Amino acid sequence: MYVLLHSTAGGVESALTKLDIGNKTEATSKNVRIEETNKLAPVFIMHNLINPLFCVWEISTFNCLSVFDEKYTIDLWYRLLCFCSSGKAEYDLKSGVPQKEISILLPAYNEAAQIEKCVREVEAAVKSFSKSYEIIVSEDGSTDGTDAIVAKLAKHNPNLVLLHSPSRLGKGRGVKNALRSSKGKFITFMDVDLATDLACLPKLLQIVKTKGGMAIGSRHIEGSRVQRRVSRTLFSLTYNLAVRLLFLDGIHDHQCGFKTMSREVAEAILNVSQSDGFFFDTEMIVRCKKLGFPVAEVAVQWSERDKGASKVNPMRDAKKIGLDLLAFRLNISK
Repeated sequence: MYVLLHSTAGGVESALTKLDIGNKTEATSKNVRIEETNKLAPVFIMHNLINPLFCVWEISTFNCLSVFDEKYTIDLWYRLLCFCSSGKAEYDLKSGVPQKEISILLPAYNEAAQIEKCVREVEAAVKSFSKSYEIIVSEDGSTDGTDAIVAKLAKHNPNLVLLHSPSRLGKGRGVKNALRSSKGKFITFMDVDLATDLACLPKLLQIVKTKGGMAIGSRHIEGSRVQRRVSRTLFSLTYNLAVRLLFLDGIHDHQCGFKTMSREVAEAILNVSQSDGFFFDTEMIVRCKKLGFPVAEVAVQWSERDKGASKVNPMRDAKKIGLDLLAFRLNISK
């Protein structure tokens, strides 16, 4: 059995050409079956090959993936040499028909002081442009009663869902858990401090509806308005420059916690994501770009909240972050 996966315009014709097949009629005669498995890509399956272990190729970027037992298992596709890769993660896009227009995912850890205000403001914002929504708070082992506050709110709000974890998982796993429970056609996640003005949310959603892929808030492009300490701004600019140089993705702000994407893109990225902490947002963007999906940066209004609450100290953690970033780059290049 041979499978060829292609996700770009003209993919069917290009794929058939690679297989020395002139058209779809000839494909049938040569035992090649074409079926649309999801919105991401048409899949070409040639049966009766002896080897049960076969590969999936995305022609335009030469990504190598593997398939076992009719399930997609994606290698770390964005390695420099994609043809040999280890560390596979299961990837299944058959999540059923979305029941909501949009799911808002809120990862939360010890946010008792602001979680209720956050939920109310997010709901007011989303109600202004959608009547079909859900808000999922992925509570991450909080010790300050965040889960109890959300549980109380959820009793009187059918559009609010609490996911409680008894132990600390990290932002990445919290978002992934929320995605698995979500029912939205479009997925948005943001930080509970609401540093990004919610007025930007409809614009991000409209971009994804129109162009697909992912739309992200950006504090480092023309039109953005940012209020925060100079030290934080310099650290952010340096970090984002390093990421652009290492991954050549052209993105100016990898760490703004305000993102919207289609459900298919969210599943494609998050089901193979490795990072759960600081690099989670960066990895999502890098994966999205490497998979060939568009990433649109939207200028936002952003104000630093609770200045002493950040878990990253630029002076103390700069060396570790730099080494971790290089290790991350080398790891995906193996």
